[in-house]
Amino acid sequence: SFKVAAQFPSNDGTWELKKEDQFNSLISNDWFAEYPWGRYNGYSPEYNDPANLIYSNSWLKIRSNKFTPPWYDPITNRTYNYSGGCTWSKFKYKYGYFEASIKTPIGRGYWPAYWVWDADPDPCNYYNEIDIHERGGDISETSTTTSQSHHWRDACVRQHNTNVYTDINNCALAHKYSLIWQQGRMIYYIDEQTVHSMNDQNNTPSHSQALILNFAIDPWTPPNNSTLFPNHFEIDYIKIYQLKTDCA
Repeated sequence: SFKVAAQFPSNDGTWELKKEDQFNSLISNDWFAEYPWGRYNGYSPEYNDPANLIYSNSWLKIRSNKFTPPWYDPITNRTYNYSGGCTWSKFKYKYGYFEASIKTPIGRGYWPAYWVWDADPDPCNYYNEIDIHERGGDISETSTTTSQSHHWRDACVRQHNTNVYTDINNCALAHKYSLIWQQGRMIYYIDEQTVHSMNDQNNTPSHSQALILNFAIDPWTPPNNSTLFPNHFEIDYIKIYQLKTDCA
């Protein structure tokens, strides 16, 4: 098998680099320091603290830690055993090529993710998301598996989910996770190798979405005594390209 480098946006003049962040520091005009819905991640058992976004040696290191003793929050009337971190982009794109170089921690209960999301202006669709790289559940303890998925939540008609699991050589090392998202089409890559593709006009998100990088704690497969805290989900850079002329 072989790959043609010109097919990738970084080497193809038909694509234009729209956004790049090397994570030398927080660019406050580009990023929020929490989820779109705040510092609480619904059913996930961590409090998301902006202090867990650490910029070091041109890497964004999103820390997860354990509260000892547990921390009680009077606002939510909940006790939190863990802290995590999230950054949500102020910029949004409809379609493009999304690329990031990432090191992913290994341990039961970790739930890091690199994804795009936004509420849908269509009153039927209350959100869409595409998970470009996500590790949680049973695969959080392995070094050799990652997952890609997309979710189409339709409050009027349907709920669509597609999940794909991919073998990988030690996710704790830096790997390039990428997505080409076009009208009715998504292609997932790891280290510029295609791992999954789909063509589906009905179940492909079709409105602008923001980028989210987060390190959460899995409520269904929680940490155990062997889970190491603190630990970090590390992102070297993100790049987003769009076609100069989209023939579709």
